[in-house]
Amino acid sequence: MLTLNKTDTRTFWKLADMAIANGGHIRIDNSTAFMYLAVEKIGPDAYSFAHYGEQNGDAMRDPDVVFYAPDRLTGVMPVSYRNDYLGVWKEYTECDSQGRPSKINVRGVEDLVRFCKTWIDEVMTWYKGV
Repeated sequence: MLTLNKTDTRTFWKLADMAIANGGHIRIDNSTAFMYLAVEKIGPDAYSFAHYGEQNGDAMRDPDVVFYAPDRLTGVMPVSYRNDYLGVWKEYTECDSQGRPSKINVRGVEDLVRFCKTWIDEVMTWYKGV
């Protein structure tokens, strides 16, 4: 599967809508979570969901997942993963001139969808009331 399941898609849009309503970004802090969650609209159809920590005064993403979400009917596809603490940055798609994924690393996106399932479940546990 190249897109999030229905439950995770609902969670994605709940958080994305909060960011859109706040000028394109939100920061969610919770005392039970050790990092804050930042949600940003970074393009017409692109959103970044990232946990941020700090190391030697620098902001560190752990992780930062970029999602392609053109509308509520098409589905939400994670397209990249970054973890600054590990020095990992994986791009799983190439985009055409309109910003739409044109070449897709299917195995990579499927792995990222599985990761997002666990991560989104954890996010909703840590940030209750969001």
